[in-house]
Amino acid sequence: MYNGVKKREAGMKKIFDTQSIEANKRGKKSERQIQQIKEAVKPGLWLYAGLGILVFGAAFGAFASSAGSSAAGIFGWIIALSGIFAALRGLTTWNLRRKLLADKVQSAEGTVVFAESYKAETVEGKTLQPVGLAGVAPHLPPGDYRFYFLNTRNWLLSAEPLSTEDEMRNGLNQALAVSLGYEAADLDDFRARAQRGELKTLQGVPVLDYRIISEGENEETRFEYFCTMNGVKFPIPGKLNAAILNDISYRVYYHEGEKVLLAMEVISGEG
Repeated sequence: MYNGVKKREAGMKKIFDTQSIEANKRGKKSERQIQQIKEAVKPGLWLYAGLGILVFGAAFGAFASSAGSSAAGIFGWIIALSGIFAALRGLTTWNLRRKLLADKVQSAEGTVVFAESYKAETVEGKTLQPVGLAGVAPHLPPGDYRFYFLNTRNWLLSAEPLSTEDEMRNGLNQALAVSLGYEAADLDDFRARAQRGELKTLQGVPVLDYRIISEGENEETRFEYFCTMNGVKFPIPGKLNAAILNDISYRVYYHEGEKVLLAMEVISGEG
C-alpha cells in the first residue's frame, strides 16, 4: 500500500484534493473544506425568514383579534406558528454547522464500492456521506482508502487512495461494465472490433445531462439521461449516469450511424 497522492497525479488527480488530505492528516480541516461546510449548511434563510414570518403572523393575529375578526386572528396565529417551525429549523441548522466546524477530524481505512451508486464505508461498517448529505454518492472510484471524516453526520472530508492506479481504473471499468450490461473482460473484444473498423470510438471527458418527462394520465415523471462525447449525444441508463465520475477521460464504443453506447472505459494516464 502507498499514500497514493503523488503517484496518481498523472491519472485521476482532479478527484483528489491533495492539500485537504495533507491538512486532514494533521487533524485539521482545510480552508476549502471549511467553506464547503458553510456553503452546504446555511441556517440564515430559515432562521431569518422564520423570525420574519413569526413577527408578521403574531402582529396580524393580534390586530385582527383586537378588530373583532376571530377567523382572521386565527389565520394570523397559524402564520406565526409556521414561522416558529421555520425558525426552529434555522436554529437546528445553525447548531449542525457549529458542530461540523468544531468537530475533530477522524480517520479510518475502508473501501468504495459500486452497487447502483458509489458507497464509502469504513472497515467498522460506518457509511460516510460526502458533504454530509444522505443519498449523495462519493466522487471516488472503487478501491481502498484512508478516509478522513467528522463523526457529525458521518461527514466525509477527504479520501487518501491506498489502491494502485490500475486497481482503481479496473474497479471503475467494472462499474461501467455492470451499468451497461457487459463483462469488464469483454473490453478486449470491443478494442479488437474497433481496430478492425467494426466499431467507432470517441474519447474525452463526457458531458452528462438529463431531462424530466411527464407522461400518462397521472403525469408520472421519469428521468432520461444522456452522455455527450465530442458533440455526439448518447442516451444512457440511469445506472451508468451514476457510475461515470467527472473530470476523467473515457473512451466509448458504438456502431457508426447508431447513437447506442455499447461500452465505455477509462483512458489510462489521462484525467
